[in-house]
Amino acid sequence: MDYIPVRQSMLEWDTTENGRVSLSIRHRHFCDRLAQRFFRRPSVSYVEFDELGSYLWTQIDGKKSVSQLASQMERYFGEKAAPAIPRLVVFLSILKKKNYISFQKIPHGYSH
Repeated sequence: MDYIPVRQSMLEWDTTENGRVSLSIRHRHFCDRLAQRFFRRPSVSYVEFDELGSYLWTQIDGKKSVSQLASQMERYFGEKAAPAIPRLVVFLSILKKKNYISFQKIPHGYSH
């Protein structure tokens, strides 16, 4: 819990009409371009989060720790978010695995 999630700055995102966050993933690597050319793969993929994921994405500001995000999620969604910490950890793990976020260790003496 002593980590701060940070969104990747190169990642484009927007809020859809229904209030959900949608990430635009651009495929720019050489292999991606080959797949686009020969297999008609799209140059951009879109990932739309659900209500909880959208809320959490907007709260990731590079300042709040994982435990602070969990507390905010519990306050905002109440029982709908339960169990908040395991759900948050799984969500953040997926974002990290996809390279949508990174983590910074909380500096000594940090308070937010």
